[in-house]
Amino acid sequence: MLCLGLWACGSGELGGTPSDGLAIIDQAPPPAVATEPYAHGLTLQNGSSAVRWSLPERDPELDWLIVDPASGILEGTPSTVVLEPAAFRVRAVDGARTADRVFVLTVTCREGARLQCAVPAGDVCHGGIAVCRSGALGTCTDTGALGADRAHCGPGCAESCDDLLTNRCDGVCSCGSTGLGCGTGTQCCGDGLAAVCAHTQTDVNHCGSCHTDCAAAVGGRLNVVPGCEAGVCSYACVAPFADCDRTGTDGCETDTTSSVAHCGACGRTCTGTPAQEAVTPTCAAGICVHPCKAGRKNCSPGAASPDFGEDADGCETVLGTAAQCLDCGDVCLPPAHHGIPTCGTGGCGVLCDLGYSSCFGQCVDLETDRTHCGSCDTACAPGRLCSGGVCCSGLDC
Repeated sequence: MLCLGLWACGSGELGGTPSDGLAIIDQAPPPAVATEPYAHGLTLQNGSSAVRWSLPERDPELDWLIVDPASGILEGTPSTVVLEPAAFRVRAVDGARTADRVFVLTVTCREGARLQCAVPAGDVCHGGIAVCRSGALGTCTDTGALGADRAHCGPGCAESCDDLLTNRCDGVCSCGSTGLGCGTGTQCCGDGLAAVCAHTQTDVNHCGSCHTDCAAAVGGRLNVVPGCEAGVCSYACVAPFADCDRTGTDGCETDTTSSVAHCGACGRTCTGTPAQEAVTPTCAAGICVHPCKAGRKNCSPGAASPDFGEDADGCETVLGTAAQCLDCGDVCLPPAHHGIPTCGTGGCGVLCDLGYSSCFGQCVDLETDRTHCGSCDTACAPGRLCSGGVCCSGLDC
């Protein structure tokens, strides 16, 4: 039996002096009855409406007993008989004034009532039934079922199950369906048989404490994988996304494969220079790309620029010339005679001398050329000549 530091002295009023007038004036409270709700109001002398009640100390046998903080009513439902008086301390606080008083309480039983009890059975605890006779319980009769009372469990029915490491008594203190309690560094999380022993320092479903689900707490964070580190939820980015604004609340908001301001990594900005003769830069697959302006192309080989991800001289080649017509290496060949190569919107061509016409990349005289007589598609038959743009025989020409 706990003395509370005052048990040898009996009950009495403490904490307050006669001059302040604040006192708990009740006599001994009436006994409680096992399995029946208990209620007993306490009375405070010279208290105000702001008074707050509490039970700062009590014997373990009275762990069911509470006091309403506003009304001072003692209440609760005892589960079994307590014939030896158990002590508890009541405290009332009214502003700066405090009144304490220690009371004792017994718990009897209703005649003939059948109450649950515990019976040691080897290495486990069995549940039993005891019948009330003359206010006391008779012998506990073993029902054969495993005990479920967490306050009386395990070998000898003397173990009180740890709330952190177990969640039930099934003859022995257990967590879920394990048949035993959780080990060091873990905590029993969950209800009934579904409870598990969770490593709360690393378990994403029970991070820091039971039921702290990091996945459920993702909220507005984008593109993240929840984790648990040292009992705190963490949110790693899913590649290629990154947390470039460093707020954490919106997760990994930036796609580094396409962001011009964060291309390939946070802070790596794609920029352009006039020397490159490029339009607004873009980011493709995490690499800065500088599209060339119309009529220009990057044709030169060379090492990639750390600033631009391409050749340092950028779009150095002007297209539309005979040397580089529509693309890099698109060279317009000159005709065999009487002209020069050209490049137009349709590709390579030739510019023929006066009196000559362009036929299939060559400059010919349509007036006299036997293979292109009068037009590019007209060829004179063998033995015939071309004169004035018309095929003819030797006598007709």
